[in-house]
Amino acid sequence: MQTGIRKKKRGKYITGLLFLCGLLLLGKKQVFAESGSIYTCSITTSYTHPVTGVIEDSGGEASAATGQGMAESAVGTQGILEVTDSGKYYLTVRFSLMDYASRHDISVQNVGDSTWSSTSVTTTATGADGSGSTEDACIEVPSESCIVRCSMYVEPMGREVIYYFYPSGYSEGNTTDMTATMVTAASGSSETANNTSG
Repeated sequence: MQTGIRKKKRGKYITGLLFLCGLLLLGKKQVFAESGSIYTCSITTSYTHPVTGVIEDSGGEASAATGQGMAESAVGTQGILEVTDSGKYYLTVRFSLMDYASRHDISVQNVGDSTWSSTSVTTTATGADGSGSTEDACIEVPSESCIVRCSMYVEPMGREVIYYFYPSGYSEGNTTDMTATMVTAASGSSETANNTSG
C-alpha cells in the first residue's frame, strides 16, 4: 500500500514537472535570426553639420578647430552597416574617450531632412585603444544615406559637446573587428547590395 502511494506521488510530481516545463517553453519568447546584408563603411566625423554647416555646439565658430579634433578622436573611422531584409538599417561605430565622456545622446536623420529623430542604441562591445576605454554602439538609422547627431558630456571641459558623423564608401562584408549583431543570416537577394554600394 505504501508503495502504491509513493508511485502516485511520484507520478503527480513528474506530471507537475512536465506541465511546468511546458509552461516555461510556451512563455519563452522565440528569437529568430534576421537575414540581410552587412557592409563595411567609412565614418566621417564633423563638428559642423555636414550638409548645412551649422554649429550647434556652444563653443561656436571660435572652437571649430578644437571641436573638429575632439570629434574625430571620439568616433572611429570605420563602421559596419547591417541592412535587414525587412528594411531596417543598423550602423555600428566605435566610440573612444569613454573615460572622459558620458551621457551620449544620439539622434538621426536622412541626408536632406531638417528634423532629427530619436533612435535605439545598443552597446555591443567594450574595449580600449591608445586614448583609453572604447564602446561599440549599434545605432538604428533611417537609411544608408544618414547623419547621426551626438551630444555627450565631456568631463575635462565640464560641458556638453555636440557633433555629427555619417557613413559612406560601402563595401560588402565586415572587414572590421566590430561584431554584427542584428543580421545573423545572409540575404538571398543581391538587390540591397546594388542599392547600398557607392
